[in-house]
Amino acid sequence: VFHPTTRFYYENTPYHFTETLNYEKEYRDDVYYDYYYINPGEEKRINSRYRVEKEFLWSGVLMVRDSL
Repeated sequence: VFHPTTRFYYENTPYHFTETLNYEKEYRDDVYYDYYYINPGEEKRINSRYRVEKEFLWSGVLMVRDSL
């Protein structure tokens, strides 16, 4: 959802205060990424070390990895 917007601003602004977002269509079973933005109901498809940070009822769930 946010990838096209962040990519646009990254490429079209003179200052790069942010990094581009990684976009993966497949879920990984490890903890490579710090965050996942997934569809509701797909929490079981990623590693159990991720927890719900924020639910966006209109579009998805932001998962964050526990920092153990």
